[in-house]
Amino acid sequence: MAIDANFNLYVADSANNRMLHYNANLGGVTADVVFGQDGYFITSSANLGGTAPNAATLSIPLWLAVDNPGNLYASDAGNNRVLQYEAPLGVPNPTPTPGMAILTTSPPTNPPNLMFGNVATGNTSPARKVTLTNTGAGTIFINAVSRVGSNPTDFPQSNNCIGALAGGKSCTINISFSPSAPTGTPEAAQFVIRDNTKNAPQLLAVYGTSAVQATLAPAGLNFGNVAVASTSVTQKLTLTNNRSTAISISGIVVGGTNPGDFVKSSTCGSSLAAFASCTISVQFKPAALGARSAKVTVTDSASNSRQGASLAGTGAAQVTVAPTSLSFGSHTVGTTSSAMSVTVTNNQSVALTIAGIALGGTNPGDFSKTTTCTASLAAFGSCSISVKFKPTATGARSAVLTTADSPDTGAPHMVSLSGSGL
Repeated sequence: MAIDANFNLYVADSANNRMLHYNANLGGVTADVVFGQDGYFITSSANLGGTAPNAATLSIPLWLAVDNPGNLYASDAGNNRVLQYEAPLGVPNPTPTPGMAILTTSPPTNPPNLMFGNVATGNTSPARKVTLTNTGAGTIFINAVSRVGSNPTDFPQSNNCIGALAGGKSCTINISFSPSAPTGTPEAAQFVIRDNTKNAPQLLAVYGTSAVQATLAPAGLNFGNVAVASTSVTQKLTLTNNRSTAISISGIVVGGTNPGDFVKSSTCGSSLAAFASCTISVQFKPAALGARSAKVTVTDSASNSRQGASLAGTGAAQVTVAPTSLSFGSHTVGTTSSAMSVTVTNNQSVALTIAGIALGGTNPGDFSKTTTCTASLAAFGSCSISVKFKPTATGARSAVLTTADSPDTGAPHMVSLSGSGL
């Protein structure tokens, strides 16, 4: 502590890396001047969280003294220096300003954040640029761009922001992701920009995942029901190089139980550039009814070679109509049941022509239908038929719902309908 000739009190608040000034008229316990914190308290970190001191920062101030003219001397122990604050001692510069500063990412995010995705452990991603803009007319002062959080050192940065930033001007912070955590670990940190704006500090969240050198995603493709000898719609796998150097690709093959039922094409060449991706397109053309399977395998120079993805599908009839029966239970004569549905699915790669959907059998008048099916059903499309039961007499009642379509060797399709009148 130190006391000047006017009995003003100075206190070295070492734990918070600042010095406080209390007016001689100690009517309260609130300091009226803060040294080392831009004129007001914004962080307890040494040097405002920066890596190097400047004239406005402190690190563990210990001993204070005031001479007869009123100059203040401080032993700034953490920075191995002694500072002189010349009388008269007002609020240290830079003082808080009414200005604002905003962070902008590309593409814009709100609140500001960067998502680096997968980067191979021990590699460094390309830098992403973040812009800090002084939106006011006056100059602001930026003291530090610091990092906190779970993995701060895995997000290296460079910037041209430290110091004065004139009104309407911008500076840039370039941030990369260099994961050191075990493979598969999500990493995160927060950048804290310390300045003397009224919205200080500005915060930027950053995220990334420490990954294997190459990934093939998704882990599997399921094509569902496809008519035998028909070709499914295309599904895609993405091979991504998570390294900061290119990988060479020596092979992409389909193997497993039914490799002949799956057809592939690829945009992948013999080499995949750093942090680039390519696509493997797959179609399913079942040779027989029932479950069919295979596996795509990629061989490359990544340390986790080979990458694989499972393939699955079911060889089916040209058209399926399900369920094959509807039972409505018992209902009072003249009352209408809730609707029950039948789904018509075209498992072919060509459109299906629906010639008719009709009610027949013993008591067709006791059942009614509505449908979303039109005269044509697109390849691999579905439509539905809703059926209700309104018994006209007591006892067992039944009918048949018949669907006629082509091309379809299994047509017509019949769904049995039953209920009981009370």
